[in-house]
Amino acid sequence: MATSAGVTPGAARGGDRVREFLEQVITDGGAAAAGLCTSLGDRLGLYTAMAGAGPLTSAQLAVRTGLVERYVREWLAAQVAGGYVAHAPGTDAYELPDEHAEVLADPASPHYAAGFFTMLQALYATEDALVDAFRTGEGAGPRVLHHHAGEAAMRTIAADAGLRHRKRVAQSPADRVPAVGR
Repeated sequence: MATSAGVTPGAARGGDRVREFLEQVITDGGAAAAGLCTSLGDRLGLYTAMAGAGPLTSAQLAVRTGLVERYVREWLAAQVAGGYVAHAPGTDAYELPDEHAEVLADPASPHYAAGFFTMLQALYATEDALVDAFRTGEGAGPRVLHHHAGEAAMRTIAADAGLRHRKRVAQSPADRVPAVGR
């Protein structure tokens, strides 16, 4: 069976290349799903509650965050599968490694990146407007961004601005003045 482009799928194009590309697409889909879990962990304060707390059960984490234990348990399972959270074998305890907490729970860290995943929600919310723009040619522009983009963007920008300010303050005045006659 030929496709609309006149290409026969599968064997004629090289089965190995098809499988390689299929793996890439599946990996991308998995990353998108993992991004949703990361956004949830950020927005619900799960990473913050785990940061520096040591091993916690899903029940303890649910109490700390005021969330439903069953959903917290499912979220933790997804986080373990993605390598974001560690699970102690033979126990019901989970832990956010300090290195992961720096990236996911500490907006003051130069490595903080959790807000990026919250911004993805806003990007995906533009899909219908973008479909219309493709069909009508009327464009989409900034008006299509969902209101969550502002919140996530501001947290990420504020974290970055704070980092740049701290770096500037840490420099000596001589380091900040352009060299004249040196």
